[in-house]
Amino acid sequence: MKRSSKPGKTTSTHTDDVHAKDPLDRLIIEDGLRIKNISPVSDGSALVLTLTNGTTVFAPLDEVPQLAKVGPKQRLNYKLVANGTAIGWEELDVHLSLKGFLTSIVRSEVIRRLTEPGQPGPALIPHRKPIRTTKAVK
Repeated sequence: MKRSSKPGKTTSTHTDDVHAKDPLDRLIIEDGLRIKNISPVSDGSALVLTLTNGTTVFAPLDEVPQLAKVGPKQRLNYKLVANGTAIGWEELDVHLSLKGFLTSIVRSEVIRRLTEPGQPGPALIPHRKPIRTTKAVK
């Protein structure tokens, strides 16, 4: 084990010893969530990612201009890279991470809920009772 620059401390170089603080990183690094398969939506507007836990994720192509501009044959010329945590299109020089897809989905969902009338908003702040204040007695 490597020695730390701080006296009495050691530094592990093993990724097994790394604990992610970000929930998405935790799913990917610690729980082993990976991209299993990719297939196009019939109208060419998105890719469907099938993850190792059985979840399907829609990835709209309008968020990836390099993929939106090419034909379906080039879109399907991908390779799963980094042990299924990313997708690479070598001939297009495009590489997209699973975390990036998941982050984009979460962001889009929050924006949709905040902008669509009648939709329940996201629970961004836990509901708490208001603090009662009293007037100071003179």
